Amino acid sequence: SLSLFLSLCVCGLCMKQGLCTCHSMLYDTHKNLLETDKMASSTAAIDEMLSQRAMAQDTMDALYEMSRILNTGLDKETLSICVELCEAGINPEALANVVKELRRESSHLSATEE
Repeated sequence: SLSLFLSLCVCGLCMKQGLCTCHSMLYDTHKNLLETDKMASSTAAIDEMLSQRAMAQDTMDALYEMSRILNTGLDKETLSICVELCEAGINPEALANVVKELRRESSHLSATEE
């Protein structure tokens, strides 16, 4: 970018003394425009991340509501962990069986302690 401005100089001073006033202003303006573009793309990326996070939260809220209606007994954190495991490729039926078995074991231990 700087070499482009220097090559356009008609006064010839840029090569000898650095940027002349006109080219210095053009160069600063160009630099500011690049920074503005970077900020705009960063803002767009942040907006996209916030949008994706909001969609994910809406999805988890809907899943939790279904879970509650079906009386699964899963809290939001446990449900979130189960969803992550399913997304990672764990078989949902096998996961459900593990959750049921853990509940049975927990109930059995609670009854034994009393």
